[in-house]
Amino acid sequence: MVDYSDEARGLIGIARNYRPFRESLGYFGWTGLENLGDEALYEAVRCVLSPAIVYNHPRFYGRGKLIQDYLEDHFYTGMLLGAGTLINSVGYLTEMQRLQSKQKRMFVFGAGVLEPDFQKQVARAANCLEGWVSVLRECEYVSVRGPISKNILDDYGYQNAVVCGDPAVYFAKERIEPKRGDKVVGINVGTTANGRSLWGGSDEKVATFVTQLCRVLLDQKYRIRLFSVWEGDRQCIEQIARELSGRVEVEYIHTNHNEYMEKLREVDIFIGEKLHSVILALCTYTPSIMLSYAPKCEDFMTSVGFMDYSIRTNQLSIEVIQNMIDQIEADVGGYQQKLFAAMMSLKGNLYASANALKSILISK
Repeated sequence: MVDYSDEARGLIGIARNYRPFRESLGYFGWTGLENLGDEALYEAVRCVLSPAIVYNHPRFYGRGKLIQDYLEDHFYTGMLLGAGTLINSVGYLTEMQRLQSKQKRMFVFGAGVLEPDFQKQVARAANCLEGWVSVLRECEYVSVRGPISKNILDDYGYQNAVVCGDPAVYFAKERIEPKRGDKVVGINVGTTANGRSLWGGSDEKVATFVTQLCRVLLDQKYRIRLFSVWEGDRQCIEQIARELSGRVEVEYIHTNHNEYMEKLREVDIFIGEKLHSVILALCTYTPSIMLSYAPKCEDFMTSVGFMDYSIRTNQLSIEVIQNMIDQIEADVGGYQQKLFAAMMSLKGNLYASANALKSILISK
């Protein structure tokens, strides 16, 4: 059995004598779980906040917690709440309170806010925004994903949040690559927490709908590629593929956003449920339709001005999606030009927000 206390002491000794950069942030969020979106978010935050160094803060328990405590107390300049929909989570609130009790410098960059009514009625989780507002008031800088997130915080009395856009917008390409018109449709669908944390309350119903949609598109001579972007999506994707008797291709890309975006070059239209399956598709200027399963999906689509291409999972309609596809195909170039302008605007906001955070970080 490993003696974690000796290992911890050894690493602490190294860290005590090696700190090459003054400005460093310990990033804590939903990383390390083979979820494409969360891994892409960490990489985007790390890049846009450079030359500040963003470390993926390790979580240890028992004796190994000595490493975590040392890094928090002596190594990092401050702690950074990661991107993702983390605000209004009880677990992350507890973590923020723990860190603030240690008088750590705290920052929030590009996080989303869990919508209170959705939390209560659909996710069946507690609304703890009053506690979050108290914590956010002690943070030195707070930016959020989109206007819906900001409006929620405004309503609860915290009005200093800046809308920076989802940090994954960092990966938006600097030029448009025209689509080839090969009638290739990419689709993502998967699982949510407990199989019911979505509008409509049933992952199975969404999967059944997507299977029906695929049959309609296949009959219209489209080629279908199913994308699993998290290990939790795999079972759902494979079930759909079996029901379609192998008439579709399947891609499993759970950690590498570059590989995922490269695959999207071959896709003419993308239809996705998981938030970052769509955001990263839009970063390649692939016309996309969001199957919005939670408010966070609409938060982003509102920020980019493409709510006309979003449909809630409790309102799914093949006719509505077919109309969206027809609109896209009638003017693919126009869609891409509008999207390019929106993404470049958001990317500019992201850099401005990052520069503001870095300026505060080095001011003390």
